[in-house]
Amino acid sequence: MTGAPRAALVEVRRLTGPNVLLDGAGAVADVVFGAEPGDAVVEAWRAAARRILDAVGWGGEATAVRRVPGGASLAISAPIDALYAACDVGAWAWEAALGAVRGAPPADVAAAAARL
Repeated sequence: MTGAPRAALVEVRRLTGPNVLLDGAGAVADVVFGAEPGDAVVEAWRAAARRILDAVGWGGEATAVRRVPGGASLAISAPIDALYAACDVGAWAWEAALGAVRGAPPADVAAAAARL
């Protein structure tokens, strides 16, 4: 069976200091859009990232996006002592964004925040 390529999370990693996306520490998710509309996915990711950052008490943290052909690097700033958790926060935001773009019910941010 063939079909359009699916959007995917390629890698999530810690950013331990200033980098091309952020002025300080955080986490970045490298993604490919596949057949998903890139602009819609990025905007949905920004919204999901903001919701989960606020829910885990990181309301002062920022998001950043670097578009590349067919995908993007999606970054969130985070406290230096919580970078592994920041990777999970960024990955959750990606999955929530894909669900939103695909018309799924909104992701349960309260349950995710409690788990994270």
